Amino acid sequence: MSLVIKTDCRDIDWYQAAEIYHRVRMGERSPALLEQAFQHSLATCVLFQDNQLIALGRAISDGIYQAVLCDIAVKPDHQRQGYGKRIVSHLMEQLDVDNIILFTSPGQMPFYQQFGFHALKAGMGWFRHPEERRQGKVID
Repeated sequence: MSLVIKTDCRDIDWYQAAEIYHRVRMGERSPALLEQAFQHSLATCVLFQDNQLIALGRAISDGIYQAVLCDIAVKPDHQRQGYGKRIVSHLMEQLDVDNIILFTSPGQMPFYQQFGFHALKAGMGWFRHPEERRQGKVID
């Protein structure tokens, strides 16, 4: 099995990417908008195994003070095999900033703690569809 790590957005099947987000319950994503989001990100990481898209993630940042890890997802049948760790590590290596934040489900918090992430005592967010975030237990 050959693993390929890409850091650009060329030759990505964005329909497959949207399907991964659907399968991991991160919502419905438009392939065209996903492509735009990744192209406008400071850092991207896309994993292929045997030419099949299996995981992806991105980071947005001002490149100095703040960064946000976004859209980190691994196909369900490839989870718990270290691919998520590769994506997070790769993205963090590209970020030379004071603060990195992310949104995650409560069940995934221990995964990010191994990278030095801490739960925030204060933070707020504005959401276009807050009812979806409540259902996902991201907000109260």
